[in-house]
Amino acid sequence: MISAAPITADLFCEVVVQICATFDWAPTSFDREGEHVVAVTLSPDDAFSEVLWILDAAGQCFRCLVIWRHTLSGTQLTEALVFSALVNERLYLGCVELHLQSGNLLFRDGAAITPGTLHDEIGAVTSRVFDLASRYTHVLQKLQAGVSASEALS
Repeated sequence: MISAAPITADLFCEVVVQICATFDWAPTSFDREGEHVVAVTLSPDDAFSEVLWILDAAGQCFRCLVIWRHTLSGTQLTEALVFSALVNERLYLGCVELHLQSGNLLFRDGAAITPGTLHDEIGAVTSRVFDLASRYTHVLQKLQAGVSASEALS
């Protein structure tokens, strides 16, 4: 089996910056635990606070995360776990995660990448994760208001 050359952090950044430019976003990039991260802080008016694109240490896979702006606590955390389980069991691509330390819900998707597929894959995954996040924004607002996950999803 022939494996493709790994994607460099510079090439990854170049493509993500091009995508960010279409939305007039100002990305920053940094290395964290061997991975390369490109981050965008969204407008305070947006339902989501941040978008992260993370290239794995091997330069062969990446993931995109969209983080919901509001934190959950107490029984909301339990309902967020139920929400995540109920949604994830129906998804073929992407997932909903609860970051337990911060109480933030996030939407995640990813893909394997090669130099020939880099731009298309990053664009497609970014689009999918935003579609997923926007599909459930109204449910997240209900969870924050104290509604149960099963009721919020009905």
